[in-house]
Amino acid sequence: MAEACVAVSFPPCGTEPTIHYVNREKLASEQIVETVDKANKKAMALADEGFPIDGMSIRIVNEDGHVVDKGVIGEIQIVGPNVTSGYINNKEANARAFQDDWLKTGDTGFLLNGRLTVVGRIKDIIFLNGQNFYAHDIEAKVEEVKGVKEGKMAVCGWHDEKEGMDRIALFTSQRVKVERSKDFYSAILRHVNESIGIPIDYVVPIKSIPKTTSGKVRRFELIESFKNGEFKNETIVAEDVMGIVEEEIKNKQMNHVSRGMYIPLVRKVWAEILQIPNHSIPLDQSFLTLGGTSIKAIQVLAALEEELQVTLSHDLLIQCRTVQEMDDYLCRHLQKERFQTKRMDEDVPVTSQGHQLNQDIAVIAMSCRFPDADTPEQFWNNLLNKKVSIRDIPSDRFNIDELYSESKEPGKSYCKKGAFIKDPYHFDAELFSISDEEAMVMDPQQRIMLELVFELLERGGYTKQKVSGQKIGLFLGAGVNTYYEYHLNKLNLLKFKQFSSFASLDAKQQEQLVTEWKQIFGETSDHPNVLVDNILNMVASRVSQEFNFKGPSMVIDTACSSSLVSLHMACESIRKGESEAAIAGGINLLLTPTPYLLFSQAGALSETGEVKVFDRDADGFVPGEGAGLVMLKPLEQAMADGDEIAGVIKASAINNDGHSIGVMSPNPDGQKQVVESLYAKHQIDPSSIQYMESHGTGTKIGDPSEIRALGSAFKSWNVRQNSIALGSVKSNIGHLLAAAGIASFMKVLLSLKHKTMVQNVNVQSVNPLLKLDETPFTLLESESKWEVENGTIRRAAINSFGFGGTNCHLLVEEAPEKVREETESHQSPAYVVGLAANSAASLTKKRENLAQSLHRFKEDNLKDISYTENVTRNPFPYRKSFVVSSLKELENKLLVKDEVSKVKKRKIALMFTGQGSQYVNMAKKIYNHMPAFRRYVDECAKLFLPYLNEDISRLIYGEEANDVLLARTDVTQPVVFTIDYAIGKLLLDLGVEPECMLGHSVGEWVAVCLADAVSLEDAVRLVAIRGKLMNELSLPGAMLAVFAKSEQVENWLESFSGDVWIAGYNVTHQAVSGKEEDIEKFSSYLNEKGIPHKRLSVSQAFHTPLMEPMLDQFRKELEQTTFSTPKYSIISNVRAEFIDRPLDADYWLEHILSAVKFEQSIHYAFDHGLDVFLEAGPEKVLTGMVKGLQKTQENHVFPTLSRKEDEWVLFLNTLGQLYELGVTIHWDALYEERTVKK
Repeated sequence: MAEACVAVSFPPCGTEPTIHYVNREKLASEQIVETVDKANKKAMALADEGFPIDGMSIRIVNEDGHVVDKGVIGEIQIVGPNVTSGYINNKEANARAFQDDWLKTGDTGFLLNGRLTVVGRIKDIIFLNGQNFYAHDIEAKVEEVKGVKEGKMAVCGWHDEKEGMDRIALFTSQRVKVERSKDFYSAILRHVNESIGIPIDYVVPIKSIPKTTSGKVRRFELIESFKNGEFKNETIVAEDVMGIVEEEIKNKQMNHVSRGMYIPLVRKVWAEILQIPNHSIPLDQSFLTLGGTSIKAIQVLAALEEELQVTLSHDLLIQCRTVQEMDDYLCRHLQKERFQTKRMDEDVPVTSQGHQLNQDIAVIAMSCRFPDADTPEQFWNNLLNKKVSIRDIPSDRFNIDELYSESKEPGKSYCKKGAFIKDPYHFDAELFSISDEEAMVMDPQQRIMLELVFELLERGGYTKQKVSGQKIGLFLGAGVNTYYEYHLNKLNLLKFKQFSSFASLDAKQQEQLVTEWKQIFGETSDHPNVLVDNILNMVASRVSQEFNFKGPSMVIDTACSSSLVSLHMACESIRKGESEAAIAGGINLLLTPTPYLLFSQAGALSETGEVKVFDRDADGFVPGEGAGLVMLKPLEQAMADGDEIAGVIKASAINNDGHSIGVMSPNPDGQKQVVESLYAKHQIDPSSIQYMESHGTGTKIGDPSEIRALGSAFKSWNVRQNSIALGSVKSNIGHLLAAAGIASFMKVLLSLKHKTMVQNVNVQSVNPLLKLDETPFTLLESESKWEVENGTIRRAAINSFGFGGTNCHLLVEEAPEKVREETESHQSPAYVVGLAANSAASLTKKRENLAQSLHRFKEDNLKDISYTENVTRNPFPYRKSFVVSSLKELENKLLVKDEVSKVKKRKIALMFTGQGSQYVNMAKKIYNHMPAFRRYVDECAKLFLPYLNEDISRLIYGEEANDVLLARTDVTQPVVFTIDYAIGKLLLDLGVEPECMLGHSVGEWVAVCLADAVSLEDAVRLVAIRGKLMNELSLPGAMLAVFAKSEQVENWLESFSGDVWIAGYNVTHQAVSGKEEDIEKFSSYLNEKGIPHKRLSVSQAFHTPLMEPMLDQFRKELEQTTFSTPKYSIISNVRAEFIDRPLDADYWLEHILSAVKFEQSIHYAFDHGLDVFLEAGPEKVLTGMVKGLQKTQENHVFPTLSRKEDEWVLFLNTLGQLYELGVTIHWDALYEERTVKK
């Protein structure tokens, strides 16, 4: 209204100003203004401008120039003596500026009771999807983004007539580096979209923002220039920028499933149905406000069902109004929770909740097909009756007579004995909906395993329907598929018929030759599935597919140790959480003479056709057939579920012999090592076992080698002589090769169940080479009751060794006595209780209600209250958490009145502590109370063991642990890595989804490892070698902590002559490093200036050029390592910016020489919108540094551990505070070892 001199309207003199609070979303032309409460989040304050001054007239018109009613918004037009008469000699301009002598002001407003209220400039209002927004509001939101400079951005909107859509462009005169532009612009677009629901279509970098002399943005000029193509080359399409970002997010989601995984899909479906751009849909704007209808909502449901291939409830439409709400719903209903605590008969996965027995695995069912035994009961009866199932090879199997030769000639077998199961081809194909035609060509190993798993589940009390979809692992030992030979021979016959020599035969001769071929090599049918029905991996995969098991599924071939190794792998899979239950075992079939021919050629078979394990006349093994399976579950879960427990696997170990005198020859040293490793790792007393089931094959070399290995191991433990009975099932049923281990295991389980040790058969005279009198072992001459002293558990070990040297040793004990109502040995010292509600008032009411109800509970119900509130309640946006150790403490905290705010979306930086934070017993309580953490520490300890020759867990938690040893560089770096890694992995398990990771010095190795940029094995190797090389540096170095700003220290170093460098930018202090003598001089220099500093207890000049002597050796190690692109963003120590590529040797060498730019890294994180900083490490080191830089209360900093505080309480407090901020916590993990009830 500058064209009107002095004034247009004015409130009456002496009156108070009048303010209208109106709905900012209803200020479009021809809308009736809607007044709202001042506290309404949509409220916009507008000043009443009063009545028109004398002689001035005001009217409000619509876009067609018609006057509107009072209270309706339109363009303000004025007329009066103080209004300009127009532009001189410019009729066109006057035509645009006037309508019937009324001046078009270009401002919008409304009249109420004759008084004018101005809404804003027409050019400053942006219309989008029927709503209006003010450019100034949008620009204010843009300027909230980190790094955006004030006054450098202008937002303009217009209607694209060609496309029929409203468009918005962001014009920017702020200079941005090319490499940062993607992140910078995408941060702006995302923030504006998510905060006020505005999709910006274009970003247009320009030299300057055009403005009027009064400072107003010339928006019309910008729009016209854009439409005319003047910015064509500079324009960035927002969808291109956001598309790149969405793809990065999608890739992260593929690697790390979490809340938000369905957002891209929901947005895509909404965009297609609403006919608007994908990127223009905010996460928190309702479907209806974007133009949705009930019909379109039904279309969304149908489209999602089509994309996801599932049937969805209409609750999705009823409960969910926004993209975010739909994502939350889909995550809850389609993605199984990581941890489940319900029983399998409630159609949920099985999971371990064992506390004291977390390492123990229960055997809850068995099934088998052994020679002369189709059930475990028959197998036990045969053992009790000393039955030997070895006999002549059945004629219906193959004709061994034609291939038999006592003289051991090539292509013949000198053994024609074996142990065989009943008809291996028999199969109930109809039970599995497999056609008879396909069953005929299917490997009988697949057929038998399908039937055995069916039996196993029935024996365990589970139907096929109840295990469907469960995370059940399947680990099967199997070797060569001899049935495949028949299919290959058929193909060979086809080839043979193409030979010219075959064609030269007459028809009768050809027919006779083909008949003889089939008699010798067998005959099979044709079927499209011949390949898949005979590939070895399908022995397991077929079963998993049939029963819909979701755990790992694999065939393991380590020759004769395959099935016991499968047990080991199954137990590890359960302990690692890969499987909630598992099935393990093995199978071996002798369907062709090939194994006999090849083993005869190797001289491994018995010439007498008898297996004489431990006997003086032992002359080799006899092949056998068989299959056995066991079902495994964590012991605590099995006890809670009321499963029938046949035995408990305490521990197992595997290794390989390495060098031996021959590929098929055992190495006693390797066998000894696998035995020793089990008892050492698991701290089990070897003298606690009463029975040893040996591998015992009856070969001349094998048996003495095995006893030598066992005797040597047990001798070092001073186990009492004749205290351990020795046996081998192979004398009864032959050598089942890939199924040998499971047969031995089941024999021991049955012996434990019946408390009876069975007699060895075929032992007439003990082999003197065994030297049993020098060992703790004794052979049973008769059946014996398995007697133990009161309070002693029956316990046995099993050996299984394979050709090629893979050895397995397994320890099993009897099932626990039937229980004991309460299996938990102790309560947690504290619990976290998280409450959530949909409003602050509701949360207050919920707190009051819980406080009033606590008197009904017993003290030991605290864990149940914690579980119920954390796990079974919705994570509403108003939250409060309490860490308590008693009901009274919980009551007191519930009654405290405090403010809560609605949660926000957070960007978490996960930080890993570096060297110097270590101390004895760090994270001890977490180790005791969190089995996952314990597993991760033990995993690292196992991997570090070859490099340190020390068990890390003992270095930290052992009786002889001490801070002096932990401070030695070659020890410090591995132990800090271990704790950092275990805490970081645990936080990921608990649901923490970091936006980025960063580590201080060696802590960066943890970051890249957890980001899958390097394997754990490689990271462990490199950290161990890095520490060792640093520790071995001969040049003495020293370091100081200087308590001054980095700029000051840099200035002092410039004027100081000596080899001293800044090694770490640590906010409150700077670490300087250099030669011993130069550090002494620099310390004196600082003393003269009165600068506080202190000497650090290190003997090397870390992060300086003085570390160069170690680089060549370390480069060799690095160049043997594969690095990948990190799945999480990582802020580099070296460059203080994101790493988005695989790292290489040059980077890690620079990492050793360069200063740790931690301060710069935190500034970088702030600039990129990170607002939660979570330290994963032994001490609150990085936490303090970040707090020193903290610019706003919106930045939150949390530790996980500290030696000066109760670390369990501190850890729970951190989880609770993260929850209060809006982080989704997978609380279930806290109850993994606890029996809880709702």
